[in-house]
Amino acid sequence: MHVAFATDAAFLPWTAVAVRSCVDHADALTVHLLHDDTLDGSGDVGRLEAMVRGAGAAFEPHKVDLASLSGLPALDRWGTVVWLRFFLPELLPEVDRALYLDADTLTVSALAPLFAAELDGAPLAAVANVVQPADRARLEALGTTDYRSILNSGVLLLDLDRLRAEGARARLFEIATERAADLVWPDQD
Repeated sequence: MHVAFATDAAFLPWTAVAVRSCVDHADALTVHLLHDDTLDGSGDVGRLEAMVRGAGAAFEPHKVDLASLSGLPALDRWGTVVWLRFFLPELLPEVDRALYLDADTLTVSALAPLFAAELDGAPLAAVANVVQPADRARLEALGTTDYRSILNSGVLLLDLDRLRAEGARARLFEIATERAADLVWPDQD
């Protein structure tokens, strides 16, 4: 089972809690840590790796080249972390399926049933996002005809093979760049 997180140095303490909660609720787990250049590889990443390996899971850090994020919206407000998950298909070329979890997600039960969920040909599975009435018109302006179809981007079961085949990251980045002014919540929108 492959579970991925994206973080920067400022959010690393919360990420460590989220990672540990996964390790405690999964067998044969590989934790993938996507990060930008704010983490110290030997210090920050090394301590997290020691915790994960000490609990019996595998650990793979992935530093994403920040140049590949140029032109994306809200880098100044939200940081680079919101875009890192979209690199998973390319960063994990030998992995067919991965579970992405936001770094503030606490796992409280076994991950295996979620990881084994049937995708029925879809590139991903997610739950509907809570959309406040005040945000519905903005989402409609983005082209969403039914606000109940908005997915929460914090827990995503990803068919990496399909996402690679569809060139999903390139297309998502293209749309995000073209519609930058419209994206209030960059990754979520």
